[in-house]
Amino acid sequence: MSNKDYAAATEAASARDVGDVGDDDGDQAVIVLAGGLANDGSLPPWVTRRVDAAADMHRNSKHNMKVVLCGGGTPHKPPPLTDTGHPILESVALGLDLAKRHPDVALEHVLRETASYDTIGNAYYSLVIHALPLRWKHVTVVTSEFHMPRSQAIFEQTWKLPIVAGSQHEERPSLTFHAVSDEGLMADDDYQARCEREMKSRDAFLENAKAWETLGDFSNWLHDTHRCYAVNRQDEYGMPTEATAKELKSY
Repeated sequence: MSNKDYAAATEAASARDVGDVGDDDGDQAVIVLAGGLANDGSLPPWVTRRVDAAADMHRNSKHNMKVVLCGGGTPHKPPPLTDTGHPILESVALGLDLAKRHPDVALEHVLRETASYDTIGNAYYSLVIHALPLRWKHVTVVTSEFHMPRSQAIFEQTWKLPIVAGSQHEERPSLTFHAVSDEGLMADDDYQARCEREMKSRDAFLENAKAWETLGDFSNWLHDTHRCYAVNRQDEYGMPTEATAKELKSY
C-alpha cells in the first residue's frame, strides 16, 4: 500500500485519541501493547514512547488509573535471556523501564499480562485476565502509529463479543486509542515494510472475525488455530515465521 493510504488508515485509527483523562479512580486503565525487545532485553525506542504516554496518562488521572503492561514474547525470534539464562518477558521489560524512568508511577497501580505472544493475545488476555474481572469502565490502548490500525481493529472486534450469544446486557469497558509518533524511528524502507505487513494482518484478522458471535467462539479460534496458542500447532513454535528481514527489524 502507499504511504498515503497507510497514513489515512492510521489517522482513522487514532480518531478517538485521548490526551488528559478524568479523575475517576479504579474504573479506568491504560493498556500498553508490547512491541519487541532489543537483543540485550531493553526496549526499542518505539516502545519507550508508549511507556512515556501511559505514564503521562497515569499522572493526569491523579495517579488513580491502572497501567497494564502486555506481552510474553514474540513468535518471530527467540527471547533475550538474563544473565542466569531466564527469558526476558516483554511485560517485565516494560515494567523495569517504567519503574526506572517514571518512578512516580506507583507499582501497586501497575499490572502485567504475560500470556500473549502477539497483538491478538494482548487484546484477549488483557480482557479476560484484567478488564472483565475488575469491571473497568474505560480503557485506553496505547501503541505506535504503525501498529494502531491493526490494534484498534483487534481490540474493537474482540472486546465487543458477548459471553452469551445475543446478550445486550453484558458490561464492557469503553475503548479509546492513543497512537504515539513513529517519527525518526526507522529507515523509510523498513517502516514501509512493517506498515504493509500490519495492514495485511489486519485484513486477515477481520476476515476471521466474521465467524465469531461470542467470546467463546473467538477463544476457540485462538486456541485451536493460532500458532502461538494452539497445542495442535506447537511443533511450529520456534520455526521461522513469514516475516521478512526488513519486517523483523521492528519486532
